[in-house]
Amino acid sequence: MVWSKTGSHDPRSPLTEVKTENQLRVHCQTHFTFRSCCCPLFAYIITMPMCGGIGDVKNADEDVQKICDDMKSHVQGKTGKTYDVFQAKTYKTQLVAGTNYFIKVHVGGEDHVHIRVYKMLPHAGEKLSLHSVQESKAHQDDIEYF
Repeated sequence: MVWSKTGSHDPRSPLTEVKTENQLRVHCQTHFTFRSCCCPLFAYIITMPMCGGIGDVKNADEDVQKICDDMKSHVQGKTGKTYDVFQAKTYKTQLVAGTNYFIKVHVGGEDHVHIRVYKMLPHAGEKLSLHSVQESKAHQDDIEYF
């Protein structure tokens, strides 16, 4: 949920709730892109993902597992190993001109790998590409930028 101050230069003006991505896009186009002045009292967003920053760790969901399934053969090719198990556990994302996924993957026994996968923007077909792999990781190892 995003809350923003809109409508006037008055810092006492009410906060407006922006619930959907489309509302946020319209809000930003209206209050940031087409204004000659960007006074912090006029418009500000309290919570919004920071482009370029790496997000908080999240439990893997079906979408992240699908990315792992699609990348499994690429990871095996890069590491020279075959994995019977390839289960996404947790992940972080980074918003760039697309999305970088940093995913912790269980590959059997106590072994894990961290993979970095780039997903292109929708207008570019949302294609996936494996950027890099970190081997010899354990369940307790934090996912960090690599």
